[in-house]
Amino acid sequence: MRQKLILTAIFLVLTFSTYAQKFFVEKADGGSEKVIIDKLLEENIQVTFKEDSADYTLKSNIKKMSLGRAKGNILIIENKTGNLYGKTTDTWGSARLVNGYDNPVADVLRRICKKSLMALIAPLKRG
Repeated sequence: MRQKLILTAIFLVLTFSTYAQKFFVEKADGGSEKVIIDKLLEENIQVTFKEDSADYTLKSNIKKMSLGRAKGNILIIENKTGNLYGKTTDTWGSARLVNGYDNPVADVLRRICKKSLMALIAPLKRG
C-alpha cells in the first residue's frame, strides 16, 4: 500500500511538472526585460532563456518614446503558431526621481507587471 502511494505521488509530481508552461522574454531596450523576468520568477512561473524551448514569448511593445517618458504594452505570442495570445493595456512610464531616473521603458514594464500581466498569464499557468 505504501509503495503504491509513493508511486502515485511521484507520478502526479512528474505529470504536473511536465505540463507547466515555459515563457521566453524577448530582449528589450537597455536590458529592461529583466523587470518581466524578475516578476515571472517571483510568481514561480517557468522562464526559459531559449526561445525554441518556450511555449510563449513575452515581447515588450513600446509605441512612444519622448523626453524621459515611454508608452507601451506587453504582447504574449504562442510559439507553436506564432499567433498573438493577448496583450496588456497601454501604460505610460517615466524616468523620475522616485525610480532613480530609471529607463522609462523599464518603468512601463514594471507598471504593467504590477497591474495586468499576471492576470493575463494566469490562465496559461499549469503545474
